[in-house]
Parts: sequence; C-alpha cells; structure tokens
Amino acid sequence: MKVAKNYINGEWTDSETKEYGDVWCPATGEKIAQVPYSTAADIDRAVRAAKEAYWEWRCTPPLTRARYLFKLKDLFENAFEDIDGV
Repeated sequence: MKVAKNYINGEWTDSETKEYGDVWCPATGEKIAQVPYSTAADIDRAVRAAKEAYWEWRCTPPLTRARYLFKLKDLFENAFEDIDGV
C-alpha cells in the first residue's frame, strides 16, 4: 500500500506519526494509499521552511511566479495518464 510522505523544504520526508488515514478512490471505492496524520513537530518543520521561503518567493516578479505555475500545470497535463487513478 502506498504511504504518502510530507513535502517539506523541497524534500519528501517521513512523518513522525504512528497514525495514518486511508485514501479511497471515489470512482472504484478501492483503498489506494495512506496519509500521515502529521505531528506538531512535522507541522512546525513545514511552517519554518515556508517562512524561510516566503521572502524569496515574495521578491520573485509576478511574471516569473506565473511561469512556475504554468510549468506545474504542463507537468500535470503531461503526466495525466500516469497520475490518473493514483
């Protein structure tokens, strides 16, 4: 069974939790993954990383930010077949 990780500071990290929730495919009713019920320490790490990244992102020109978001959109569209049903 696929177990999701937290994405913190540009890296996939394991949670410190021992509790997980199930992810169900709405089309089939099949259980497809588990997600961590992240701990306060996990959340603190994510918030610290976000605060550190904020100023660089804030100083990035809007056009550059938009280009990043369009690139993400293109990546999702190109990988649609791979991620459809995940």
